[in-house]
Amino acid sequence: MAPRWEGRCPSCSSWGTLEEKYNVTKAKSSSKLSKGNSAALVGVLELEQTSEGRFSTGLSELDLVLGGGIVPGSLVLLGGEPGIGKSTLLTQVLLQTDTRKGLKRVYVTGEETSNQVATRLQRISSKDENAKDCFIIQSNNIDEVLALLQTEKVGILMIDSLQTISSEDGMYSPGGAAQVRDVALKISEFAKSRNVATFIVGHVTKDGIIAGPKYIEHMVDVVMYFEADVTDSLRAVRCTKNRYGEVGQVACFAMTQAGLETIPSLNERLLEIYGGERNAVYSVLMDGRKPVVVEIEALVSKANAGLPRRLASGIMVDRLYMLIGIIEKYLKVRLSSYDVFVNVTSGFKVKDNSVDLAVCNAIVDSYRRVENRQKNLMMIGEVGLSGNVKTVPRMTERINEARRLGFDRIVVGGKAKYKNVTNIASIIGLK
Repeated sequence: MAPRWEGRCPSCSSWGTLEEKYNVTKAKSSSKLSKGNSAALVGVLELEQTSEGRFSTGLSELDLVLGGGIVPGSLVLLGGEPGIGKSTLLTQVLLQTDTRKGLKRVYVTGEETSNQVATRLQRISSKDENAKDCFIIQSNNIDEVLALLQTEKVGILMIDSLQTISSEDGMYSPGGAAQVRDVALKISEFAKSRNVATFIVGHVTKDGIIAGPKYIEHMVDVVMYFEADVTDSLRAVRCTKNRYGEVGQVACFAMTQAGLETIPSLNERLLEIYGGERNAVYSVLMDGRKPVVVEIEALVSKANAGLPRRLASGIMVDRLYMLIGIIEKYLKVRLSSYDVFVNVTSGFKVKDNSVDLAVCNAIVDSYRRVENRQKNLMMIGEVGLSGNVKTVPRMTERINEARRLGFDRIVVGGKAKYKNVTNIASIIGLK
């Protein structure tokens, strides 16, 4: 036996007689819940339709994101920045969900004390009959938690959070990739075997994605992100994966002292925030499947010295450079000696090119010092390198939303005609 490769045996001095062997240690099972389960062949028609068993979260907008409510036995992963309100959202769902009577609502905390969670429950609670069914487990050991719940009838389970809970089988510290994977696997097996709807809080990295191996997102049924706008007054839940519904739905909330308040009509709230600035241009982008009104502001001022500045907040600066080049070529507006600043109000990050026309209009009006812009004007269209203005996908939905909000003059790109819509001005290109 030799610890490394050798051409000649150190014992008998023979050449080519050593055989390489690997000492592989069999990995210990990361879960005890699945032992004893056997595979079975089940006909499709024998299975129940899970859509009939959905129950509401108590928040209508969140139900929409989930595809119609919570599916029993589903596993939902919720990510978001620290302090954004993930624990508040889970607490509110725990209290307001209409799970079957007699089933316990359990909140597992690995970050806070039981008293801290209880204080939040009491602050948000408006229905004592639901609060009496709520129970708190303070533990960082997933094996202890699941062993305790084996004999209980649980309707909904909240885990806060995945990165602070460890497993007895793991040899790594909490939050490590292997440890997170083992904990998530045990939670998943418990949720599926006991038909318990489970929400898991996941920490995010500095890039805004859920920390840990991508395997976690593949394992769960739903992945949601909790986000806030720059003013920190609005919250949004965005769904990036959903096995039981559409992806792309967005739920909007306002954070209040009593918890999260559903905002059924986001655009009305945004228009109140915008305040109708006289030098702003409005457009409609699609945030997932929801049309959202955005306000575009531009400032063009004489550059003092050196190269003119191009600053963009809310749109990509490369896109701004391109639009400035198009304006200079086709509208004969010389911006080479002017600073150009463009801002999307309320901190929206726009990736939708449908705001191109509004951005161009705001820049040109600021350059020409146009201050008496006609109110209730909406501009929707993508501007091409040849100066042409193109139509954008789902234009009818955008136009209908603009009309509903009181915009009576809408400028769009292309030659398309829209049914049941009036006062539409179509333009082919910049001139």
